[in-house]
Amino acid sequence: MDDEKKSKVPKLDLTRQMTKKQAVILIASVVVISLVVTTITMLLFLERESEMLGMDPHAPELVQVEETQDPRHAGELLESDDAMNDDGEKRLPIKMGNHWGFVNEWGQVVIDTVYDEIDIFHEGRAAVRYQGKTGFINQTGTWVIVPSFEQALPFRNGVAAVRLDGLWGYVDMEGRLIVEAEFQDARSFSEGLAPVKKNGQWGYINKEGYIKIAPQFIRAWNYYEGVAQVETEAGMGYINEEGEWIWNPGWDD
Repeated sequence: MDDEKKSKVPKLDLTRQMTKKQAVILIASVVVISLVVTTITMLLFLERESEMLGMDPHAPELVQVEETQDPRHAGELLESDDAMNDDGEKRLPIKMGNHWGFVNEWGQVVIDTVYDEIDIFHEGRAAVRYQGKTGFINQTGTWVIVPSFEQALPFRNGVAAVRLDGLWGYVDMEGRLIVEAEFQDARSFSEGLAPVKKNGQWGYINKEGYIKIAPQFIRAWNYYEGVAQVETEAGMGYINEEGEWIWNPGWDD
């Protein structure tokens, strides 16, 4: 009987020791998991808060525009330099009632809220809609191109796409038509080429208005570092500035 009691004692102690060890491991695990969860939650919160403020948390010098006169530019991030006047004062879009204008970084209205719709400043000009027509103002609110277009995209490299009588063309900084309005749709220039839509398909033109890459795509995007993304019936692919395939989605067949 005594032998049985003696044999049970070390087993009981061993069980207690294992329980304490497991408890320590469990507590440590809970602490680590809590720290990880807290860190992730804080990061997500900060990112969400940044998004709500209209800012990209990874690019604090960008301003996000929630609404523009062209839906293709809604939510676009613009570099802060594009939103500044010559004195380094920012021009930020605001809406009061049913009309739009601009404030500086201190919240002071610097361009009156008289416009039906506005776009962001690019190259010192912003496309704005006034009384049913679109023109361009400078950073003081002065008309530099009087409202005469149905629609307009921001200036890029001194050229802006505009719509006249349902078709798109391009104007220079003075408002002179340098590419005739003959396209069903158009995008801004980048690296000397612009995507345009003709006869239901997208291709590319140069600044002289000549077709550089024949319309053949379902959709086409701007060039970046010599490469443009395009879409065909086979899927998404990439072309170089000569229109040659870097990756043809048909190669996957």
